[in-house]
Amino acid sequence: MAIPTPDEQAGHAPAPISIADNTRVVRGGDRVRYEITATNPTPDEAPVTVSLTLPPTVVTRIEAQDAAVIANSVAWKRRMAGGESKTYVLSGTIDPAVRARDLRVTACVQVGTASTCRTDRNQIDTPAPIRRLAWIAAIIFGLLAVAGALWLHKRIQPEPLAPGNTPPSTPNAELPGGAPSA
Repeated sequence: MAIPTPDEQAGHAPAPISIADNTRVVRGGDRVRYEITATNPTPDEAPVTVSLTLPPTVVTRIEAQDAAVIANSVAWKRRMAGGESKTYVLSGTIDPAVRARDLRVTACVQVGTASTCRTDRNQIDTPAPIRRLAWIAAIIFGLLAVAGALWLHKRIQPEPLAPGNTPPSTPNAELPGGAPSA
């Protein structure tokens, strides 16, 4: 989701750069694709540099055609006619181990000494690892409790008395609790 520039918010002419990705929420492992459209706002042909900066360690395997890719930055350089627009495409993969909560990507266009930038922001949906581990621990504890209860039930369950499984009686055995009273 592109963040509008103050000029665009006030209803003025659009900035000479735009960035679009058509997504709001990304997850680790997702493939992201950005389209950066740059315009030479001058009436004359001029050298134009378009750059895009990604947060370090969030987006990996960055690919951009006809661009210089260095670490988390991408740059395109070319001459553009006055008023000409060109769209550049960049793609990459969200690191599956990402811990950041949002992804901010900044694209800039530099024509001569003038520079204009735009930022695109997406939310990163990261699963809560502690909550996931708590659920796994609870499930394991529940299974162990059920297995333990079944084992104890089998171990402690008394055998029903029947004439064939009673112990032999001894004639001189003392009865518990003393001798019977008369």
